[in-house]
Amino acid sequence: MREVGTIKNFREKLDRRNVTPEKVTKSYEGCEQFLLSFGRAYICVAAMEFWGLQDLNSTPLKHIPPAGINHHSLKKKKEYFDEIVGQFIDEFVMTDPDHEAVHQYKEWREYTTKVVSLDHDYAMKDEVNEGFDHEFPPDALSQPIDNDKVDRVRNYALNAIEMTVFLMQMKDTCAEGDGERNDINMKRLLLYFKSHSSFAKYAIEMFTAIAQRKALLSEEMAHRIRWGRFVNWVGGKGKNIECDTAQEICNRVCKNIVLGMGANKTSAAIVRASKSAAGVEQILTKFDSETGICKKSSAHTSRSSHADEDIMIKDLKSLQPLSILPGRCHEHFKDIKSSPLEGMNMEKFCNWLNEHKKNLAMDIKKV
Repeated sequence: MREVGTIKNFREKLDRRNVTPEKVTKSYEGCEQFLLSFGRAYICVAAMEFWGLQDLNSTPLKHIPPAGINHHSLKKKKEYFDEIVGQFIDEFVMTDPDHEAVHQYKEWREYTTKVVSLDHDYAMKDEVNEGFDHEFPPDALSQPIDNDKVDRVRNYALNAIEMTVFLMQMKDTCAEGDGERNDINMKRLLLYFKSHSSFAKYAIEMFTAIAQRKALLSEEMAHRIRWGRFVNWVGGKGKNIECDTAQEICNRVCKNIVLGMGANKTSAAIVRASKSAAGVEQILTKFDSETGICKKSSAHTSRSSHADEDIMIKDLKSLQPLSILPGRCHEHFKDIKSSPLEGMNMEKFCNWLNEHKKNLAMDIKKV
């Protein structure tokens, strides 16, 4: 497959600025923003595929809303919205690996039938039909299609959408300070970490965090941990930040005050300055706002990502990554699954959970 235009331009800029890939991967915020733009482009292409859109401004050709829906009650509109958007989520966002296997099997059967028909041979060829019935068998999952006939390009696109939506979910959970949603996110992170052998230690940490709140801590402390992971300094809805980020901001403010002390640094002076850092910062901020003093603009400016995303959408639309074409694959992702959780052995996972439950219980008894 040809390289997406935006990614190619991005690499050319890196070459001109002598920026190595190692420096790029260490920039978490830069990687996060690129993934969000990249994922949003895939989500838009998935929506165009689902609703039969030629572009984002065209009229849907599939899943067309019923006539007069604007005059329906709010309850009816919500029911219709939940049903249709739920179908979109089931197909493209949180795909069930078993359902996707059946879907690709059916598409492969139709594809092979079309190929044979174009060859003017309307009887299924032996090498194509071997091992399968003419009709879609009820036990299709026990007869999966061959690996070389799976559409790995579609699988890659489904992975990109799933990871992007989950990242959006975590960011929105933090912004809203939603402890209940955060519990759900932690459970899903446990599955993602356990499905990848390189992240086993993170899976253990996630399991321990869930177990502590569910079974080990008191009800009061568990409530504090659930809702105390976020802080809102400025007020208003959707403006929470992580407590870790708040702590980093406090550390930066303290360092700036200590640096301003010059040579007059003693242990007692540093402790006194650190304790007063929050108040000093509020005084400075209030003074600047009242006097109309603006911060000195930096050389770095934030650009809108819409133009880059439009380019990616245009490229992806021509590539049609979500239209099933048996046998497609990326050069570097030849065996990618439809989801990171596909093929995860749940029996082994449950045994792993039970083993760590026992280890955690033994550690508590020792204490």
